[in-house]
Parts: sequence; C-alpha cells; structure tokens
Amino acid sequence: MRVTRLSLLVVLVGSVLAVGHAQQPSASTTLDARIDRIFRDRAYQAPKFGPARWLPDGTAYAIVEDAAGGGSEIVKYDAASGAKTVLVAASRLVPQGASAPLDIDDYAWSDDGRRLLIFTNTKKVWRQNTRGDYWVLDLGSGTLTKVDKTAAPSTLMFAKFSPDGSQVGYVRNNNIYVQHLNSGKIDQLTQDGSDAAAASAAAGIIINGTSDWVYEEEFGEAQAWKWSPDSRYIAYWQTNDTPEPEIQVRSQGDGSISHLRNWLDCIRSRKTPNAPMRTGHLAVRAAHIANAALGRESRLRFDEKTGSLTPM
Repeated sequence: MRVTRLSLLVVLVGSVLAVGHAQQPSASTTLDARIDRIFRDRAYQAPKFGPARWLPDGTAYAIVEDAAGGGSEIVKYDAASGAKTVLVAASRLVPQGASAPLDIDDYAWSDDGRRLLIFTNTKKVWRQNTRGDYWVLDLGSGTLTKVDKTAAPSTLMFAKFSPDGSQVGYVRNNNIYVQHLNSGKIDQLTQDGSDAAAASAAAGIIINGTSDWVYEEEFGEAQAWKWSPDSRYIAYWQTNDTPEPEIQVRSQGDGSISHLRNWLDCIRSRKTPNAPMRTGHLAVRAAHIANAALGRESRLRFDEKTGSLTPM
C-alpha cells in the first residue's frame, strides 16, 4: 500500500512539473516579445512633441495636439504664462464628404497669415516621410481645399506657399508643379522628370526639385527647390541619374552577400569595386512662373567667388 501511494505521488509531482515546463515560454519567444514591444508596439517611444512653430511676434508658439473628440488640432501656448489657445480646431479640418478630421503630420503658415498648409497621409521615402497629401485651409472663409485633386494619394512632395501666399509649389513624380490658389489652375513647370517606378534604365532617370538617395543619406537634404522672393520664379536642382547603374545584390550559397564582401575587400585593399557608382550629374535651373505654359526655363551659373547665381 505504501509503495502504491509513493508511486502515485511521484506520478503527480512529475505531471505538475511537466505542465509547468510546457507552459513556460522559451527564451527565443520571450526575446521576440520584447523586440515586438520596442519596434512594433513602440512601448518605449518618447511622447511626441510638435511639430512646433514660433509665431511671428515671438511671444507664443503653435503646436499640434490630439483633439478631445479625435483628430488633431493646432494650439498656441503663450511663452510667458503657458496659457493655451486653440488656433485651428479639428472640426475645421474635416474635408467635404468626410466624417473625420485630417491627421496633421506637418503644417506651415503662409507669410500673410491667411492660409494654412497641411501635410497628411504621409509615406516614407528612404528614411523620412516626405510623400503625402497637402491641403490648404483658408483661415478667413474656412474653406479646406486639397492640393492637386487629380494626383494619386500620397504622391506630392515638398509643397510650399509662395512668398505672396497666392500659390503652392510642389513636386510630383520628379516634376515641379504650381497651383494658383485663387483659381485652382495648375501649371506643370518641368516636363522631363521621370517617374522612377516606370522609367527604364536605358531611358535614364531625371529628377527635378528633389534629391536622389545620396544627398538624403549623406547630407540630410531631400527637398531641392525654392521660391524667389517675388514669387515669380522657382529655382531647383535637376539631377540626371542615368550614369548610375542598377546593381543586383545577390546572396552567395554560403549565405554571404557578394556585393558586401567585394565592398569590404576594396576598403581593405583599395581596389576598385566590381559595382562602381557614379553620382548623378547635378544642374541648377530656374523656372519662370508666368511662362510655365511655354516651358521656359534657364540654367544657372554659380560664381564661387561671389556666391551668386546668374542665367547662362
């Protein structure tokens, strides 16, 4: 009898230990869960601040905050007292036919303070969210208008008000456009930009108003155009990436990457890599807004001594 009870006790203890061991997660599962919390759930991400903008008189700043009823709103904080005032309520950012306000990824005021440019529905290009949709809010009338309604979602880049506040310039598929806000008319200033998704290696890729990956990675420069002070011209970079070959990165049978291994060997031995890269040819041009329909543009010459640009 005693032997039977002892055997039963051993069996019960073994069963409990087996169940406990089966329920205990493995080390790899635990590590995966911790990694997911960091990169997927963003559990340790610092609270978002901004984008913040100082107001012209320097006594207060504006910032984007979550609205109580959902969506985003722009509020003002007095620098001295900390008093909060809502500048643009979320209710003013609901497009016609929509039920929810726009999410604000970034924004800019026109110089005359009459209009607000909102950047939303953004997509990442390399490292930064620089492609998306733009909307203009007329602060006086409350009219909310989407920039370039004919464009596919999340295809506009680097939109900016002209200094006089009457136009918005932007980049779309490597070409520069201007929309006249009073009439809604859109002018395409450049015609030779290549749609990177559709361009073939033989035809080459022409980039207007934005940079290729080299400048974005090495110098933090992605946007590459600017209004003239009188709102009549746009100066921009044009990059010809045709000299840059397409490099196929293949994995070797042993799991190593041939291109990476070749690159490291070249660093050590100072030999020429088997996939040489050439930086695209860069030119600076100016487009005349008034003659956009005629496609008039001119190349600019840079004087290194004076730092000035003059038409060629």
